[in-house]
Amino acid sequence: MIGTLGKAWAWMLGRTAVLVALLLAVLLLLLLLMVQTVRIEGLAVWPVNISGLRADLSTANATIKRQQDAQAVATTQWQAAVQHKEAESRMRAAVAETDHDQKLQQAYDAGRAYSAAHRVCGKESFRAGQSAAGGTDDASAVRESLPAGGVVVSASDVQACSGATAYAIALHNWLVDQPDTQ
Repeated sequence: MIGTLGKAWAWMLGRTAVLVALLLAVLLLLLLLMVQTVRIEGLAVWPVNISGLRADLSTANATIKRQQDAQAVATTQWQAAVQHKEAESRMRAAVAETDHDQKLQQAYDAGRAYSAAHRVCGKESFRAGQSAAGGTDDASAVRESLPAGGVVVSASDVQACSGATAYAIALHNWLVDQPDTQ
């Protein structure tokens, strides 16, 4: 029996190095698994507190969500501001257009009044008032009060100048009313 026990003991001693190496490999594997678990899950045992990757990921996701929400609010506010400015601009344009139309009508009325007051001939066309013999009717005669060096301008030219003047004044007023953007 001692011979068998000696053989078993010798066999175990020969295998001890392998068993120790196997035991160390298993312990190292367990240690690596524990380290990896702590890295992922974290560890909170007094006095040690290690935050894991899941906690960091959760914090990062919450931060991203807050940033997305803030961006959505900012986009909504920006769109509302743009719509407000566009509506304000359309309103100012409508007011300016109405004002221009009124001023243009006033300018045309003033042009017609000027043409009527300063008409050189009694009728629209001097030739229309000429008689067959080459003489002129009294109603179409050239005005006696025509100033020396006077220039004859057609009624349509007076209206065109009146319209251009009204447009220039309306444009000037519109530019003056623009807010200072500098």
